[in-house]
Amino acid sequence: MLISPPPTQPKKQLKTSPIGKLKTAMLPLGLIGFGMLNGAAGNPVLVIVGVVTGSVALVQPYLKGERANRHIKRAFLLTLGTLVFTFLNLIARPARAQFFQNAEEFFNTTFTSSGAAIPLVFNTLRALYIVYLAVAFIGVFNSVRQDEDWVAAARTPILVVITVTLADILTGLITG
Repeated sequence: MLISPPPTQPKKQLKTSPIGKLKTAMLPLGLIGFGMLNGAAGNPVLVIVGVVTGSVALVQPYLKGERANRHIKRAFLLTLGTLVFTFLNLIARPARAQFFQNAEEFFNTTFTSSGAAIPLVFNTLRALYIVYLAVAFIGVFNSVRQDEDWVAAARTPILVVITVTLADILTGLITG
């Protein structure tokens, strides 16, 4: 006795209304428009990002086949990443996030004959702090990978960050 495969049913073609097509194209066209507006504002990076992401998102609904789901997921992640990048780029401010800036200015105005020694000391402190945080982050990351207690490994770096932040705030209050 021969077993035959089950009969296949024809795939239903989805009919999309003009409003459905407009809803599908709204995000990509919005991203393309956003890129063009940023071009008018003079930011070429956001122009490229907006136009490329909008173009990719515009093409995605027309993909067919079994690989379409993977492409749609990638396009969604690309669009989401672009929107996050754009948002972070829009809220970015100039790099004034140096800690102990007030203390450095105070020492420069108080000890005018020190020359380049005070900036050297403060920049060395900043570099040591950043290197310590990088090494501590690697230790915490390795603890997470090896299923160890990462909270204990992260406790000391968190305390150092809190201490340096509070010291910077207090220095700003004291030196004015």
